[in-house]
Formats: sequence, C-alpha cells, structure tokens
Amino acid sequence: MAATATLILATTSCTAPRSAPAAPQAAATVTKPTIEILSLNPAAGSQLSAASTIRARLAYTVPAADTATYGYSLFVQFATTLADGRTVGAPTSGSLPKLTPGSGTLDVVTSLDRVWNNPVIKHPLTCSYYLVKYTSAHRSTVVARTEPITFAE
Repeated sequence: MAATATLILATTSCTAPRSAPAAPQAAATVTKPTIEILSLNPAAGSQLSAASTIRARLAYTVPAADTATYGYSLFVQFATTLADGRTVGAPTSGSLPKLTPGSGTLDVVTSLDRVWNNPVIKHPLTCSYYLVKYTSAHRSTVVARTEPITFAE
C-alpha cells in the first residue's frame, strides 16, 4: 500500500497519510523498515534563521510482515548539546500520523520558530528524520533514520 501525507511540525497540525496510486513496476521485497529523503528545502548547508521552515519529502517502507499493534510514525529530531547524545523533536500542535505496513511518502514541514531558541539545541542546526515503531501507546523504538543534515547560520 502506498500513501502520501503532509506533516506540519512546530506551529501547525499534522495530517494522516493518504492513499496514492501504486507504482507500475514490481517492488522489491523489503525485509526491514527504511526511510529516504526525496527532497529537502532548503538544502543541507543552507543558511537558516529562527524564521526559516524546513520542508522534507520522505519515502518510507515498512515490511508487511513487520506488524506493530501501536503502529509506526515518522518525525524530525535535532542534535543537542546534551552529554548523553539525546536528540530533541520539534514541538507539534497535533498528533503524529500513524503509519501502517506498506510504503509511501510523507511531507514533513518544520517551522524553526519554536526550536531555534531551545537552550539544548546544537547550533548550527543538525537534524535527522526518524521512522519509529511504537511498542506501547507512549513508547517507541527507532527502526530507521536518515543521515544527519547540517545547516549554516
């Protein structure tokens, strides 16, 4: 099943995935969840400010055999200055879309106005996109992530 949706982070709400037409070619058998950046605006290395917005189109795949009672989700995390290496997500004003096994695309739009001045966020900004599997209603584990993306300031 293919899906597409838009996820607005930090200042507006999130929308759930929508069905999209299936690709005409046969898909390869997927054995593990994947995430890939299809487009990023502004590009890595671009100058950002607190007024900037990052727009990413992401492709994800969750194997049909990889079921999760609580589903999957996809979101952005920012590098921090914390000694233990934890990352921080962008605040949302809506719930994150729950993904099911299959593949699709998701547009993640992140407004930096509520992230920029967080005292633990590392500057220049570095972020990665995470695909997580929920193991309970409020717990998840990362099953795939993109390489870190660093911007200029």
